[in-house]
Amino acid sequence: MCMGGDIDLDAKRHNEIEKLIRQDEKRLAKEVKLLLLGAGESGKSTILKQMKLIHASGFSKNDREDHKVIIFTNLLDSLKIILEAMENYDLGLEKPENEAYVDLVIMERELSRGEPFPKEYQLAFRSLWADSGVQRAVQRGNEFALHDNLI
Repeated sequence: MCMGGDIDLDAKRHNEIEKLIRQDEKRLAKEVKLLLLGAGESGKSTILKQMKLIHASGFSKNDREDHKVIIFTNLLDSLKIILEAMENYDLGLEKPENEAYVDLVIMERELSRGEPFPKEYQLAFRSLWADSGVQRAVQRGNEFALHDNLI
């Protein structure tokens, strides 16, 4: 009788495993896998993020916080590159009051997770971006290492 009990337990366990395998097969049949190939900076991550926004619940609070830090860093680094190019190409700022923002942008600054976007940088980014001298440098972005995603 002991042997019969072991066989029943084995059979029950076998059926449970078979059931899990069938469930996994059904789930995998609905799953679509996509391999994105492309050179660096060709938009592979952008496609993935767009799919997440369209078909999933969007970005989590942690994702948004991470992206805020990345966006701030990208803006700051890009403006530094533009200002350096302006100096190299002898392009001046249209508005002299924007010189104060140049000092702010050149200063090293990191944004921490959870830290609000600094108001003084918002004003600096907007004002410098609106400056025709900066726009002239951006138009020549193919002549220096200006990142594509800024334009």
